[in-house]
Amino acid sequence: MRKSLERIAVVGLLAVVSTSAVEAELCTIDAVPAATLLLPYFEVDLNKKKGEDWVIAINNGSAAPTIAHVVIWTDMSVPTFDFDIFLTGFDTQLFSLKTLFRDGLVPAEEPFSGFQTLSELQAAHTGDGVDGNCYSTDTGRFARGYVTIDNVNFDGSLINPSDQGYFPDVANDLNQLWGQYYVTKGSFIQSDNLVHIEAGSNSSYTFYGRFDQFTGTDEREPLAEQWAARFINTQKASTELIVWRDSGVAQGPFTCNGLQGGWYPLGQTDILAFDEQENLVELTFDSASPPFPAETQRVRVGSSALPVPHDAGWLVLNLATSAGLQSYVIVQQDLKKRSSHHMAHPMLAGPNNPSSEPQVSSACGSAPNVAAGPVP
Repeated sequence: MRKSLERIAVVGLLAVVSTSAVEAELCTIDAVPAATLLLPYFEVDLNKKKGEDWVIAINNGSAAPTIAHVVIWTDMSVPTFDFDIFLTGFDTQLFSLKTLFRDGLVPAEEPFSGFQTLSELQAAHTGDGVDGNCYSTDTGRFARGYVTIDNVNFDGSLINPSDQGYFPDVANDLNQLWGQYYVTKGSFIQSDNLVHIEAGSNSSYTFYGRFDQFTGTDEREPLAEQWAARFINTQKASTELIVWRDSGVAQGPFTCNGLQGGWYPLGQTDILAFDEQENLVELTFDSASPPFPAETQRVRVGSSALPVPHDAGWLVLNLATSAGLQSYVIVQQDLKKRSSHHMAHPMLAGPNNPSSEPQVSSACGSAPNVAAGPVP
């Protein structure tokens, strides 16, 4: 496995972020050394040995050694497992999520915290109950979720961002991590940068704000609210959207009652579809079945979850709920068995008002108004 991962790393050389002469700007989404990295989505088929794998590469952009604290979250944003990876100066470490979820191999030495058996970890990420509680939506045979990676002061803390004392005692504000992810299937590889989230924000709404009562303690910049995504939906081509969202709620394990109550499902302000002749249609959805209800998901454009009236064009995704919360969107396009991953564009403000002064969408600002509570 180590040799194969090293071969994958060569593919990512063109996506490497320079650690010298980097101009970083807070409240923008840029691939510069950061204090937190985000993999917005992963999916592991537990029944297919040769199924899709998601590989993460973590890099230290400094000569000083550091520790990367890795946290695995479900699609409902419940943390299930975390561990530390030690990085020497300018070090690179890779690990496979398929190896973790199928074989139970942890890419780190003990201690680590969370579920201590592979069967429990798999159940937590597929919607099955563990000790009477649920942790994710029903995903069938697929283990789904997302990953955060924080720069921390010391290893073996055995706590995660949702625990009291993580900020500022465990996690630090040093912007020195950068990385990529690779999606592999057989000989096919596609890659993109992880989301780089810098520390230093003075906003009361931060990336981890839901865990510190929106006091800004974590100092991590928030992500955007609106996105523009190109799509093509024909017999020979298709588009899927990977959408990560912030409910604004610190969600814990919940009763297996069919996801009733609390913040779920997440709605949106509006979704607009343009064709290639600039014709506009506003898409409407039942409030009980919005297209992106969980905190992370992969949805095909043109499916029953996200029907569009055009074969090709682009979408405006205003994913801010009434609370005005952050999100992140990746566009995956497949054309004749070739595929690409890339970040959607943070949308210029005012898509219905062309005369308005363009401003890049950002959730930077005051604390959001979160009315809903956790799923009980």
